[in-house]
Amino acid sequence: MDWDSEFFGARIARIEGGHLSDATIDRVLQWRSDHQAACLYFLCASDDDESVRVAERNQFHLVDIRMELSWRVRKVEDDSAGDARLCQRSDLPQLQQIASGSYELSRFYFDRRFTRTQASAFYREWITKSCDGSADAVFVLPLQDLIAGFITCHRESPEQGRIGLVGVSENARGAGAGRALIKTAQRYFFDQGAKEVFVVTQGRNIAAQRLYQANGFRTHSMRLWYHRWFK
Repeated sequence: MDWDSEFFGARIARIEGGHLSDATIDRVLQWRSDHQAACLYFLCASDDDESVRVAERNQFHLVDIRMELSWRVRKVEDDSAGDARLCQRSDLPQLQQIASGSYELSRFYFDRRFTRTQASAFYREWITKSCDGSADAVFVLPLQDLIAGFITCHRESPEQGRIGLVGVSENARGAGAGRALIKTAQRYFFDQGAKEVFVVTQGRNIAAQRLYQANGFRTHSMRLWYHRWFK
């Protein structure tokens, strides 16, 4: 995991696939030792009890339930998107500030080996990279002279899209900004010809799940994020 390793200053790797067994965990731990990884991420299939048992027996810590939702693209008639527009470089300081306080239910805040300062900085860097081109589009919702929130959109294939980050400023929460941003992304993907759009949130983030569901998204999958540190 090049970005994670560089950002957090520790060699971090991820176990491929969603399954572990007593046989495979030995190979995983040997690889970890050979490559001197300080931390392993493991995204576990939630319906595989054996993988859960192997992970927990080997000191992996559950840090998140990964909820993925999907939406079958259709024309959105609702005009609640408001005045959302594509981001400008001058918006970035406000977007970074919003990102610093928008993801406290994510796994990086629930892994105590990462400080809250590190986790907040990670999301500031994430939105910066999104604005610099890692996202295909970043939309912002102006609120007078400020930014109420942002949403990042990614085209994974001609027919598939993904919402990356959604952030709403603290003073705009509960006022419909999240709904407006999602409607903006839905219109974008419709115009791009996508057939299906995916988004990920946390199992503990009930408010986000309800927001997506209210806008036509349905649960697609659930998996378990485990971390294990060795140093």
